Amino acid sequence: MNERNTIVASGTIDTLSAVRLTPAGLTVLNFTIKHQSTQQEAGRERKVQAELRCILIGEKPAKLERIKMSKQIKVRGFMAAQSAKALHRLVLHITAYELIN
Repeated sequence: MNERNTIVASGTIDTLSAVRLTPAGLTVLNFTIKHQSTQQEAGRERKVQAELRCILIGEKPAKLERIKMSKQIKVRGFMAAQSAKALHRLVLHITAYELIN
């Protein structure tokens, strides 16, 4: 059942916030990924461009230091509303990632 909300995407890290801690002591890193690709839709090629808002929670601080602006990254995670009051604003919660360059 968990596979119904699984997203895999890649792109370039475009914005990057400072690492912060939750009241529970978990690390949090917010960033955006700029994605560009060509996809097949209805038998034709379509150029796709998108910005994905991402959040990474609970990663070890030493690993977070490797995430930098302009780096290529492949992410896997799930989409969730930014908050109960902003259901139309989606954020990709990262469960796994790989830096490509």
